Amino acid sequence: MVTLKTTLLEGGKKGILAEKLIQEASKQFFSLGVNAIETKCNELREKTLAEWKTRNPADYMKEYGLCKTTFHKGIVELEPLFNLYEPESICVYIYDTKNNMTNIDVPMTLEKLDDSLKTWKLHVFLRNFERKNNTLHEIVDLTNIEEVVFHELLHACGDSKWLGRCDGVIRPQIVGIEAIKQLLTKKT
Repeated sequence: MVTLKTTLLEGGKKGILAEKLIQEASKQFFSLGVNAIETKCNELREKTLAEWKTRNPADYMKEYGLCKTTFHKGIVELEPLFNLYEPESICVYIYDTKNNMTNIDVPMTLEKLDDSLKTWKLHVFLRNFERKNNTLHEIVDLTNIEEVVFHELLHACGDSKWLGRCDGVIRPQIVGIEAIKQLLTKKT
């Protein structure tokens, strides 16, 4: 069983709301079972690869919102199998700031705490949600923050740049989150 613990909580009511939404999304994710998520991700991966291999490799993936990514690059990122495991613990740090840890304005980042890749630190930047017009008050239905949490949890479960895989958009967003949504729909 994964331990998810909030270590730092800033942002007042928004921080408390973010913590609640992160806890709910994490419970949903892990209630599916990491093995079931891995299996569904690999099923969708195969289907998606088969479809993309019929496309011109030089064409851009505009229909996926990836105007600078070619199908060739998408195929390369998606080729490795998903090989997930359950981490031991994730410490959540919620900041009432913008992301100043990376050059990219992302609302969450994941940091490994040791070489075992079983203990993680999830950084949440409340002001990065606001900058994307996704205030926490607008995402109470979990649509946006839930997807960001799922994306980061896929990394924490082994599908990440720390294991020599590309930390791109395609694996977690196009295949991973879709797999999780399908499993959640099937569960309800």
